[in-house]
Amino acid sequence: MGRQLAVTVEPLDAHLDDRLTELAELAARPLADRIEELPLTRYGELRASMCDELPESIEVRHGARSYRVVPLVQVELTEPRAAALLRRYRSRSAGSPAAR
Repeated sequence: MGRQLAVTVEPLDAHLDDRLTELAELAARPLADRIEELPLTRYGELRASMCDELPESIEVRHGARSYRVVPLVQVELTEPRAAALLRRYRSRSAGSPAAR
């Protein structure tokens, strides 16, 4: 056949090594620190709950789009801060002339 298979190992290009190091350092930093550096206007906080199974959801449609969401009643029972916001919203809505 006159051919030989050769397997070799060679180092990555230096610029790729540097980029991989930068990415590893970025990944090691807390998410809140990384978000803080983004040029965004912040309106609160992002919270997440870890669970074994997704909670039961309902489908909400807006125009041609549909969204799977957790019912507000369930959110109120499990998230105290969300419950406080909903109480404040309902209180303001009940006191407005448009709501009467």
